[in-house]
Amino acid sequence: MRPAVVRLVVAAVLFAGWIGFLAYLAVTSSRPVVLSRPQFLVSTYDVIADVGETPGPVTVREVVWPKGAKPANPIEVSTDLSKCKNWHGPGLYILPLVKQDNKTYRVAPIPPSPGYRGETTLEVNAPAGATSIAVVSTAGINAGDWLRIGKGAAIEANMVSTVTNGTTLELSQPLVNAHSSGSPVAWPLRIYPLTPETQRELDDILKIEGLK
Repeated sequence: MRPAVVRLVVAAVLFAGWIGFLAYLAVTSSRPVVLSRPQFLVSTYDVIADVGETPGPVTVREVVWPKGAKPANPIEVSTDLSKCKNWHGPGLYILPLVKQDNKTYRVAPIPPSPGYRGETTLEVNAPAGATSIAVVSTAGINAGDWLRIGKGAAIEANMVSTVTNGTTLELSQPLVNAHSSGSPVAWPLRIYPLTPETQRELDDILKIEGLK
């Protein structure tokens, strides 16, 4: 076999191997968890907590903000943490919280910011039992996201099974309540599994804001 042909074969094998390695990384690598800085700017009680079954009490391991605050364990969290973005089962989480009443906390919302609206609205009425909803925009919503649909006593949570197009969402289960056109469809609240990376991100946010 000619040297030029040998070099060509070797180059082709190496190239195929490189493409295969990139494909392996694409399949096995997970998306990094990114903390929302605006969420921590509106939260009033940031903790590292041991979370079990939700909704229910959680055990605070460390109060990150306010400085020097002592945890009054356990604390009651009204938000169903299992329906928040980044939930991966019981374990240690960074929780940005706001006080709901004297004894209860809830996960802080993410305020609207450039590139993040926080919610959309129903484009048409959605009857009870519907398994899909039409919204003004599906931008920023992904399959697997838990959404808060409706307002007042009719608010319910539902998981997106498929983003059909720019205005239609297929739901994982039928709606329990009826919702009128214009009702809010809010993005999921966010919590953050405690890892060395998320701990560093939190430290950076607090330093930038002069809170640490």
